[in-house]
Amino acid sequence: STIDVVRIINKRLDTQNKKWFYIQPVFSYPSCEQNQIGVEIIDEKKVEEAIAMAIESFKTLKFNPLLQISNINIPTLLSKKLNINIEWFKHTEIQKLLSLNIDWLKQLVYIQNATDLKKVVQNVPEFLKKEIQKIIDLAESTPYSNIIVAPLYYAKMQYYDELFFRFFEGNIVYSRGGRYLNEKQTCVGFGIYTDEIIEKLSKKVN
Repeated sequence: STIDVVRIINKRLDTQNKKWFYIQPVFSYPSCEQNQIGVEIIDEKKVEEAIAMAIESFKTLKFNPLLQISNINIPTLLSKKLNINIEWFKHTEIQKLLSLNIDWLKQLVYIQNATDLKKVVQNVPEFLKKEIQKIIDLAESTPYSNIIVAPLYYAKMQYYDELFFRFFEGNIVYSRGGRYLNEKQTCVGFGIYTDEIIEKLSKKVN
């Protein structure tokens, strides 16, 4: 619903406000309902703005889930340039990626922090260096202690096209967000999944 919300704001509301939030249930086939708070910053290129707002929300809630930083453009470029099936990234088929026997690709599979990513960036093809550097810069500039990087992660959300982030613990995702385009207008935003947040807070109380 992200793109729909931004289009409504741009076309139906006479406003100069760039920051919006909305609360709604999201339904997915066949019968899954997930409640969320959506936040959109229109005409904004810096993902840092969205991450900072999400971090502030979690600080208020007094817990610090793991923050993962990725770049959707990396698996997209690898798929196009090296003819790697994009489904391998979508479904995290690590063994198939490792079977290609590409040393720098193997390193990218296992990297989890910006320091190690900086050591590898010089070995990757030229078409990837700029996109990997974006992850490094974002991770190093984010004032949060619990960060990992996942350069080969591919979010199953079609509108995010570059830097992407998510907050999670174990298999529970509390928030997702990133950069996207809406009719050639760059925006950033994120969603906080309130069902998961409520369950987390309820366990802390009990």
